[in-house]
Amino acid sequence: MENSLKRLDHKMLQRTLLVVVGLLLLTGFIKNRLLILQGDSICDKQASKALGVILMNQKKPGHYPSELPKDFPKDGWGRSFYLDGYAHLLRSAGADASFHTPDDRLYPLLLLGCTQNQVAWILTTIPKSDWNFDSLPDGMSLDSTEFALREGKNLCYLPRIYGFDGISGTEDDWKMKIITNVHPLGAE
Repeated sequence: MENSLKRLDHKMLQRTLLVVVGLLLLTGFIKNRLLILQGDSICDKQASKALGVILMNQKKPGHYPSELPKDFPKDGWGRSFYLDGYAHLLRSAGADASFHTPDDRLYPLLLLGCTQNQVAWILTTIPKSDWNFDSLPDGMSLDSTEFALREGKNLCYLPRIYGFDGISGTEDDWKMKIITNVHPLGAE
């Protein structure tokens, strides 16, 4: 009888340990996922501030500062943003800290020097993952040498949305988060 109670206690202990280990693994997974989601949200807010800082330090539209200020905002994971002036993008490596992976966060610098009409056209076109320049409204044209929208004398530099293959409209094109609420002084 005593022997069977020891076996029962031993089996019960094994089950309890198995449940505890399972709960710890589940808790760790949920916590990790929540940190990633929180990082995404913080990254968007920080990118808004960063775009405001770039706007304040920009010499003229399409020309970005060669050096970012020391107090330049960090991304949602506490790492530096990367300013890609050629592609007109502000980049974050995302949660995995590696560029050119699916969790990268890309923020086009399109609001810097663009008119409301240009921004409206970009916001309706960019989710389709390719530029449809045939749909440009009257008075707006593509300046192909600058890869920018021209409206009167105003140039609005377009982000280069193609991926590793260098061709727009293919599967590896960048998926971007468009920030429309830029804080000029990095203020909330």
